Formats: sequence, C-alpha cells, structure tokens
Amino acid sequence: MSLYEALALATLVGIGGFAFYLYRQDTRPSTPGGPKSEPPPGRSMFGRAPQAPPRDDTRH
Repeated sequence: MSLYEALALATLVGIGGFAFYLYRQDTRPSTPGGPKSEPPPGRSMFGRAPQAPPRDDTRH
C-alpha cells in the first residue's frame, strides 16, 4: 500500500467517523428538562406555513 493510498484510507475513515458522530448526536435522546431541538407541533422544521390542499379542478 502506497503512502497516498494510506492517506486516502485514513481520510475516508476520518470522514466516516465524523459523519457517524454527527448521526449519533441527532439520534441520541435528549435529557429530560433539557432544551428541545425539535420545532413545536404543527410547525414545519423549515419554517414554512402549511399550504391549503389543492382544490379539485373539474375544468378540462
């Protein structure tokens, strides 16, 4: 294995480890009484207001 292959492998392992760390941070249950990172019910996580459902258009 050449030096470049070893560096590429180490980089990929590092990126994968960091991605897994971020994944675990998002899926770990929050502590009771701690700050909640979820939006209140009824609000979109992207901050958009809900749109009205499409009307049934009978024109052809």
